[in-house]
Amino acid sequence: MMALLLTTALGLPVWAADSDAGQAADTLYSLGLFRGTGTDEQGQPRFDLERPALRSEAVVMLIRLMGREKEALACTAAQPFTDVPQWADRYVAYAYEQGLTNGIGGGQFGSDLETTGNMYLAFVLRALGYRDSGAEAAYTYATAAEFAAQIGVTDRAYTAGQFLRGDIAEVSLSALSFPLYGTERLLIQALVEDGAVSAASAQAAGFPVDGSSLVGQKVSIAVVKQEYDAAILDAAQIKRAFPTACQFYRGNYWQETEEQVMEVAKTPSTSLEELLVLEAMLNDHFGDIPLEPVTDSALYFNPVDEEDYRPLLLLLDHNSNVVGMCNSYDGGDTVVFTRTNIQAVSLLEEFLAQVAARLARKDQVEVAVDTSDPQGGWNDGTGMAYHYPVYIDGEELAGDYWLALDLDYQWKLDGIQNNGGSFDTYLEYMMSNLLLGGSMITMTDDNGREHSYGELSEEYQSIYAYDEHWDRDGNLISARYGLYTSAQRSQPLFVGVCDKEGNLLGYTILEATK
Repeated sequence: MMALLLTTALGLPVWAADSDAGQAADTLYSLGLFRGTGTDEQGQPRFDLERPALRSEAVVMLIRLMGREKEALACTAAQPFTDVPQWADRYVAYAYEQGLTNGIGGGQFGSDLETTGNMYLAFVLRALGYRDSGAEAAYTYATAAEFAAQIGVTDRAYTAGQFLRGDIAEVSLSALSFPLYGTERLLIQALVEDGAVSAASAQAAGFPVDGSSLVGQKVSIAVVKQEYDAAILDAAQIKRAFPTACQFYRGNYWQETEEQVMEVAKTPSTSLEELLVLEAMLNDHFGDIPLEPVTDSALYFNPVDEEDYRPLLLLLDHNSNVVGMCNSYDGGDTVVFTRTNIQAVSLLEEFLAQVAARLARKDQVEVAVDTSDPQGGWNDGTGMAYHYPVYIDGEELAGDYWLALDLDYQWKLDGIQNNGGSFDTYLEYMMSNLLLGGSMITMTDDNGREHSYGELSEEYQSIYAYDEHWDRDGNLISARYGLYTSAQRSQPLFVGVCDKEGNLLGYTILEATK
């Protein structure tokens, strides 16, 4: 066992295999869920992964995946079929007794007939608790392979061609990291709890046993190729190291997040890692950077291209828990992930509930920007920029408010609408950015002591003070505040007014002027 633990910890299979099927067979063998067809000259198991899988082999594998091998071997039921080899006798008799198979008719089980993708995926779905008959039927025997791919048990539908022993290994390994029907418990966890698989071997193979035993562990994934703007990772390596990972998020974040956003973000998160996950889930929610499936293709990891700009890659399981994270890459030969157990769904749900609560007050006030008589003016070399007073219910804005400004309003709204959203979805997006301490938020202060340029773009969209009054000692006594913006805007500007508690009171849209 120590040899097994050490070998797996180093990221090497117990028995070297060049293919994904070989890697899967090695892992299943170490868990006691796959048997060889003999041994080679070195005494290592021979799996015969390239030959078709037989019906007898499929039934045996089903019973092992269900954690019922001991029950099957102890079964005393009579064998109803005449063509079952001795090694599979108790398995087939047990499967018939339990209603898992009925044979092919005429007293024959069809032991030496080739199995199909539909047949084996039907077995796998049964092991996961899905039904193919009765009122709760989720699939039929004829649609099993397609249904399994649809819900993510497999990364492709095994509907054509021969179904090989290697396919059995790959499909079975994938099923271990899938939750049982109607629960959040993975099949591998159920097998450990039932004693069908040892906790040590499951943990050594990289599976979560108690949900936290591997949290914090560092995992190095080799960079198989480097391009100008990407480090390419082999998804098969990812799957071996994180067998429960089925989706990933690829994005970037500002490194100043830890220093700035953590101080102002009004979120349920307690760590930078959770904030990064939350922002990633919001990007997926609003359609900016959707989650992608982890398949056998390569994963592209963007390296750092600016000093304060960092890449982010998250690995998620079927329940959208983040099981692995990398938020740093220095351009070397490896990418280092940290094993995590961050509940992304609950983070997002709690945060969106806060967003909804702070949007409840929108439209309670009428917001206007007086563009008829702009105050002041300054030529920055590209055109005039002016101070526009902002009014709430007819009264000029004084302190204790935040202005949410978005020069990308039209572009963002178009993208949201193209993804089936609406203007209300856009407001949800804006409020999400506010609560995460987004850079478009700048606070005003009626005593004139706090104000900020808060520039959003080269067109100088910001909050500014004017009509300032100073005492003899040079202290600012009072000032008026307004929107400081270019007189020649190429895009419309969203202007939202929020109170200091983060509630959106109202909004207006300043149209483009060129």
